[in-house]
Amino acid sequence: MAPYWLFQLQLFPWLPFLVFQAKKVRQTSPKLPSQSSLLTLGHGEKHVILLGESTAAGVGASAAAYTLAGNFSRILEESYQIETIGKKGLRVKEAISLYQLHKKSRTNKTEGVILFLGANDCFLLTSPQDFKRELESLIQQIKVATDVNWIYLAAIPPVHLFSAFSERMRYFLHLQREYLQR
Repeated sequence: MAPYWLFQLQLFPWLPFLVFQAKKVRQTSPKLPSQSSLLTLGHGEKHVILLGESTAAGVGASAAAYTLAGNFSRILEESYQIETIGKKGLRVKEAISLYQLHKKSRTNKTEGVILFLGANDCFLLTSPQDFKRELESLIQQIKVATDVNWIYLAAIPPVHLFSAFSERMRYFLHLQREYLQR
């Protein structure tokens, strides 16, 4: 893969058009509510936290039962407590403050944390170096704060497949996503 600065050089002449298009898409797209921004399901002894952006917040789900938390709770049944801390528009660099502000667990031990992050960092063109540094810092801070057994990072959602975007925007988002997932 080419150096990130070459991607930036290729992107630069298109930025005014892409920014205009992004604003137009935001204005014309429906504003979907979050179903599970701060949600705790189940009463099991094992505790799992879902931390992330719109996906974790349940944006687009018709009810809490159909969110990630709802699905995890249904699959894992009553042996787990699933806690969601999600926010539309969340970036990696903002995740630790959101986590510290809202973590509600009354349990002594969190089994694990699943991170759903990266889409907004794609949209806002976070550099791969910053993304990696902020992600490593987030993971380290969560380890210290919770003494978790494991932390999983979900793949960045395929933002380049959003049908509301032009072919050119999907092209650049696809590249940005690839850079962030390296």
